[in-house]
Amino acid sequence: MTLCLVISPHGRLLLEESADLSASDLPAAQAQRITTAFSLSPAAGLLHLATVELQSALSAPFAFARDFAGTYLTRLCHTPALEGGDVPEIAPPGPEELTMLSFQAPPMKGMEYLNAEALLAWWTDLDALVRSELRACTGGVQAYLRDKNPLWRLVGRVTFHLAENKRDPANPFAFMATYAKRLSAQAKLQHLPLARALEEYAGAKNRPALLSLLTPIQRAAEHNELAKQLVESGDVYHPLAWSPREAFQFLQAIPIFEESGIVVRVPDWWKARRPSRAIVSVKIGDKRKNTLGVDAMLDFSVGVTVDGQPLTEAELQAILTSSGGLVPLRGQWVEVDREKLAEALDHWKTVEQQSREDGISFFQGMRLLAGANLGEGQAEVAAEETHAWAGVTPGKWLEETLAELRNPQSVLQEAPADLHAQLRPYQRVGMSWLSFMTRLGLGACLADDMGLGKTIQVLAMLLHMKRAGDHHRTDKNVYPTEARAPSLLVAPASLIANWKAEIAQFAPSLSVFIAHPSEQEMPTEGAPPEAALAGRDLLITTYGMILRQEWMRA
Repeated sequence: MTLCLVISPHGRLLLEESADLSASDLPAAQAQRITTAFSLSPAAGLLHLATVELQSALSAPFAFARDFAGTYLTRLCHTPALEGGDVPEIAPPGPEELTMLSFQAPPMKGMEYLNAEALLAWWTDLDALVRSELRACTGGVQAYLRDKNPLWRLVGRVTFHLAENKRDPANPFAFMATYAKRLSAQAKLQHLPLARALEEYAGAKNRPALLSLLTPIQRAAEHNELAKQLVESGDVYHPLAWSPREAFQFLQAIPIFEESGIVVRVPDWWKARRPSRAIVSVKIGDKRKNTLGVDAMLDFSVGVTVDGQPLTEAELQAILTSSGGLVPLRGQWVEVDREKLAEALDHWKTVEQQSREDGISFFQGMRLLAGANLGEGQAEVAAEETHAWAGVTPGKWLEETLAELRNPQSVLQEAPADLHAQLRPYQRVGMSWLSFMTRLGLGACLADDMGLGKTIQVLAMLLHMKRAGDHHRTDKNVYPTEARAPSLLVAPASLIANWKAEIAQFAPSLSVFIAHPSEQEMPTEGAPPEAALAGRDLLITTYGMILRQEWMRA
């Protein structure tokens, strides 16, 4: 769409389509946005150009209109709000300045009607529009400007800068406070040293604007010792060379600065408000094991890492003997709290010493991975803050195993050949997961709804166990060594018939013994019916029988 700006005989700024080759040939989406804005009002069009199209490529007439609206928004950014958050009328430039602006306008249709009076009308209409929108916006001027274009929110605000100064090993950081006076023609913030604000706002007329600019710094000084020192000494107005510890104090205070309304700029390595950190790294279960019952013993190791990479003994000693704060390591700055790191290292070394002979149980390992202490018999963490300087993670084998536990699809098995049924997809997943948990020696809870086939999934798992020989374990206290222990299934007496029927229908190859008076006479002496159990795959009984028969409980 070919668009051009024109000025009416009454000095109003209008938008019209044109066949003139000198008019602005805009991309369709951009032209539509601009057309929509100007259809509301000339003031809405001006505001749109200075916000939505702030960084867009525009022809000279559109750029002139955008710069004019940008001048207004710059003054808005430097104008302190009244009590209650209202914004006063933004004073327009004087007649001479407006006249000079009219002389700077590029060639455009109707420019003979452009003069100081016309520009004053543009300003007045724009001010009325902005203040009406401000009244409808919750959050004040900053929220309004952020919604319009985040760059405008930064104009007229103080910024604290922290940068590296690699030429000075003793003071490798530099601090400077600036304020953003305006946006350039390329929509870049133009920062000036904060000391220049004292000159820019000299005079009683500009005192409210200066106070508004410096209020965030004063607010920060009320809540932070470093900011207080900068204000009281006057150093906030001068560039400063800082040691790593001073820089670290600054970095720790960033939340307070930002809550006070100060913009903060720091090096990129301060990742998400936190640099790399030396932490005690605890690994559990690195070595492969065949089973993983609650009493299985897992290997346990302790080291110190940065970004997952282990430190050498020399690097560790250098950190522990440093003054803390920020420490240079492997070409980067690393956060170190020497005392807390030493506390965490001592704690986990104690745990490692106590666990050196056998490792720790799976149950204890899961507690540690969940962030809990080990409990009685193990060293307790001295304080919650110590946790921030240590990380407990599963080793390679345990991590792979836990991933399989969380994702049953990863351990899928085919249904047993001797299962007389076709498993549904979710039943196959359930059977596979039950088999996987059983091989690891862990318990499982299959919580499908009624009627979805929990029984057949369990029968399929028992057939897998029969085929794999997992049930050929012996217990010399209960069974002769030549016998094999069946699986034990405990159910309400009313469901025994259902189990018998489903086994007969779907898994007839399972050899079953039912230990209940309704099926056969039970021994009164409490001794197991050894001959009856020999070679069985499954023993079915009830909760009541379990209570009365010691050999079943065993």
